[in-house]
Amino acid sequence: MTVALYMRISVDDGTNQESNSISNQRELLRQYVASDAVLSKHNVVEHLDDGYSGTNFERPAIKRLLEDVRRGKVQCIVVKDFSRFGRSYIEVGDFLEQVFPFLGVRFISIGDNYDSDSSNANSSSTIEVALKTLIYDLYSKDLSVKVKSGLDTKKRGGKFAASRPPYGYEKCKVAKNGLAINESQAEIVRYIFQLTSEGKRPSVVARLLNEQDIPTRGNKPNSFWKRSDISEVVMNESYTGAAIANKTRQVYPGSKKQIPNPKEEWTVIYDAHPAIISRELFERVNNNLPKIKSRNTQEVIIPYVFKGKLRCHHCGYTLQKVGNPTHFYCSTPRVHHSPECIIEPVAEVGIKEVVLSVLSSHAALFLKKSKAQKQLTQSSNDERKQLEDAVQQLEISKRKLYESYKDGKIDKEVYLSKRDRLNAEIALAAEEIASQKETLALSNLSNTDDNKKEAWDLFSQNHELNFEIVDALIEKIIVHKTNKIEVKLKYADGFNPSA
Repeated sequence: MTVALYMRISVDDGTNQESNSISNQRELLRQYVASDAVLSKHNVVEHLDDGYSGTNFERPAIKRLLEDVRRGKVQCIVVKDFSRFGRSYIEVGDFLEQVFPFLGVRFISIGDNYDSDSSNANSSSTIEVALKTLIYDLYSKDLSVKVKSGLDTKKRGGKFAASRPPYGYEKCKVAKNGLAINESQAEIVRYIFQLTSEGKRPSVVARLLNEQDIPTRGNKPNSFWKRSDISEVVMNESYTGAAIANKTRQVYPGSKKQIPNPKEEWTVIYDAHPAIISRELFERVNNNLPKIKSRNTQEVIIPYVFKGKLRCHHCGYTLQKVGNPTHFYCSTPRVHHSPECIIEPVAEVGIKEVVLSVLSSHAALFLKKSKAQKQLTQSSNDERKQLEDAVQQLEISKRKLYESYKDGKIDKEVYLSKRDRLNAEIALAAEEIASQKETLALSNLSNTDDNKKEAWDLFSQNHELNFEIVDALIEKIIVHKTNKIEVKLKYADGFNPSA
C-alpha cells in the first residue's frame, strides 16, 4: 500500500497562521503515520501545493495525487484537516462520499478525527463532515474578501502592497510598505523615457537597449528587452511617485483571476514615494503613444482564433498578428539578433489547415471513445440490474425457506444447508455488483479528467474553429522557420490530459 501525505498552504494562510505552515503539516502527518501500526509499514509519498488556494482543485500536486489514485497507485490519503484537501464543500463531499469509497481509498483527516476506515465515518459523521467543509468554504471566501480589503486599504493610503516593486524601485528598508529608488535600474527607466520622448517606438527602444547590452530585470542569461517591456515601463504611473489602487478586482471571492476596473474608478495617491521621472514627462510620453495608452481602456475586443497560442519555435515568444489576409511573425528579431526566429510572415490559412486536420483526427477518437463509454455504461447498468433482480429473488427464496422451516416442512439441517448455499450465492452476486460499480466509477473518473467535452462535442458537430474551441483544446501551436507546425493539445486523446 502507498500512503500519500497531502499538504497545502495558500498565500493568505502563510501570513498569520503558523499552524498551517508546510513544515508543521509535514511533521504532524509524518508523526501520525509513524505512530500507526498499519500505516507505518507502507510506502509514504508526499504531495505539496505551496501558494495555492483550496477553493478549487486547479492545483498541480492535487492533480498528480488524484491521477495516482485513479491509476491505483495510492490507497490512502492523509491530510492535516479537510481544509488542506479543499475548501469547496461540494467537491470535497463528492470525493469523500463517492469517488474514494468506489476506489477503495482510505482518507484520513487528523485534525477532524476522521478516518473513512473507522466506525466514526458513519451517517452522523457524514453530516458533520458536510458542515465542516461548508464552514471551510465560507471561511475561505470571507478570508479572501478581508485580505483583498486590507490590501486595498494599504494601497488607498499610498502604501506599497504588491509582492514585487516596479522595475526601478526596491522595498524600503526604513519605512514599512514603502518604496525606495534603485538607482542603477532608475537610470535605465529614465533612459527609456528619454528615448520614447524623442519619438522612438517601443520596438526601437528595446533594440537600442539590447544593442548596448543593458541588463534586463533580474539580468538572467539570454534575456533581452522586448517591446512589451518598454510599453510596461512608459505606461507605469508609479514612476511619477504616484500609488494607484483599485485598478483590478477579483472575478469572484477567492478567485485568482483579476479583471480591470474602469480608469475613473482608480484611486491615485500622488507623492506616495520618491519619483523617478516628472509627471510632465510621463504625460508627454503617453500622450504621444495613443495605441499603447488605449490598452488601459475598457474597450471590449473579440479575440482572434489563435490568440496567445502561436509560439516561435526558437525563442518561444508569442507570434504577432499583422495584415489582411492575416499573417504571423516573430517580433524578437526586431529587437534582438535572433536569425533562427521566424522572420518571414506565416499565413494564417496554412496554420488553420494544420490545426483543423489535427483536431479532426482527435475528434474522431473522442467520438469513438465516447460511444464506447456510453455502451459500457449501458451494458454495466443492464448487467447490474439483472444481478440485483437475481439477489432479490434469492432473498425471497431464503425467506420462503425460513417459513418452510418454521412450519416444520423441512428439518434444521436441510434448512441450514440450503440457507448457507443461498447466502453464498447472494454474497457472490453482491461482490459482482460492487466490482461493476467500481469499474464504472474508475471509468467515469477517467472521463472527468477531461473538462473540455463540450468543446470536443461542439467541434465534432461543425468542424469549425473559434477562439473558445482553440483555447479549450490547444495548449500551444509551435511554428518553425521551416514552416513546420506542431500542435500541442491540452488533452491528448480527447479524454486524458497530455503528459
